[in-house]
Amino acid sequence: MKKICVISGGGSGLGLAIAETLLKSGKNVLILGRDNNKLTRAGKKLNRISESAHASTMVCNIGNEEDVRKAGKFLHDHKIVVEYLFNNAGVGHFAKSETTTAGMIDSVFEANLKAFDNKIDMKLNEWEIKMSQYKGSKIIAYHNEWCYFEQRFGLTIVDFLEPKPGIPPTPTQLVKIISEVKSNNIKVIISSPYFTTSSSDVVSSQTGAKTVILGTSVGAFDGIKDYFDLFEYNIDKIIQGLK
Repeated sequence: MKKICVISGGGSGLGLAIAETLLKSGKNVLILGRDNNKLTRAGKKLNRISESAHASTMVCNIGNEEDVRKAGKFLHDHKIVVEYLFNNAGVGHFAKSETTTAGMIDSVFEANLKAFDNKIDMKLNEWEIKMSQYKGSKIIAYHNEWCYFEQRFGLTIVDFLEPKPGIPPTPTQLVKIISEVKSNNIKVIISSPYFTTSSSDVVSSQTGAKTVILGTSVGAFDGIKDYFDLFEYNIDKIIQGLK
């Protein structure tokens, strides 16, 4: 029976890096993903790596039970044994195998780390370019929780709706904020999903500044599935507000 390593989300990023490492060690791989074009490109790239091992592709959304059952049936019908099973979250899930070694496990984590480092460097450069024309832009924040985002992308948080951390906005503070927004031509008030927008709505109604709700973690909004999605979402929202 043929043995194979299955990698979900193998068309790019961590999954693709894992597939490359396995092929170099002589393992056959099957990469799963939702985008057939991306899988096709990845398959061609992978099959140039090794003459002794082969990469196959299959369109499969692992969040869809029917897709997973079809993939399982394919493996069963073709008498293929899954030697290793990896997801694309940066962690390997290993099937039982007499060939599992510490070296193999180490190589997977090394591939994960390398792929993540490369991707974060690439994305950070991309995000900084997108934000460069807004560097120095003045904004208001509801709560003092965005200092690292502010520093990384060159924004200036002029003031906070909370007079002190954890203290709800007071009428006096709102009058102060309205004055600051007008005098500094501030276009955006940033906040988080767990804060009410009632105070920022008051400021917006008096100044025209837009309230922008940013994601604070993966899953905060639909479409934020991982760390990279989180920054993409927040940066796009900030830029929309500042335009």
